Amino acid sequence: MVGSGDSGPSRAHIPAEVQDRSKACRHPIEAMTDFETKKLLAALAANWQAEMEGSYTYTELAKEETDPHRRNVLRGLATAEKHHADLWAGRIRELGGSEPEYTGDLSGQADSLTNRIGGADLALRRLEIDEGRDIAKYGKQLKVLGDQPSVAILQEVIADEREHYQMLGTLIRSRGTLPPYPLSRFRQRSMIWLQRVTRDIRTQRTG
Repeated sequence: MVGSGDSGPSRAHIPAEVQDRSKACRHPIEAMTDFETKKLLAALAANWQAEMEGSYTYTELAKEETDPHRRNVLRGLATAEKHHADLWAGRIRELGGSEPEYTGDLSGQADSLTNRIGGADLALRRLEIDEGRDIAKYGKQLKVLGDQPSVAILQEVIADEREHYQMLGTLIRSRGTLPPYPLSRFRQRSMIWLQRVTRDIRTQRTG
């Protein structure tokens, strides 16, 4: 699932402590040293890598899912992870970094997860745990990245990951019919947020 509005994630989905932390992380890229920029780029590249692995994982699990509604949800989760990766790649380019290259398996974690005892449902349980860890990881990054456009991306990603966590829980606990996953909303939100990030960067450079 995605946030409630096409203009970005609803602040209701973002914990108050996360909102407060983000206010302290806003300073222009011009104030960053070369070392700080390289450190930021390394963090964003790691985020991109993780989101791409998540996208490949959900895509592969969707291929193996026989229920059409569950398959649609998994495809939607794959699209969301790719959307997050695109946001990170865009910010990396804006910072002058190299285009990131995926180094993982093209099936993500799907093969290793489903081949263990427990099958697909236990694989989803592990992914649910991973989503929870991602939320915690991104929450910590809000305090240390020190880059407003990256913080804006983090806020969207955190809101989405919280909803992914809830959706995985639904998939695990229910084999019933699930509502269709709104894939088109990710494409709309991607364009809006990329435009916002680009505008913020240009404002910083000319301000």
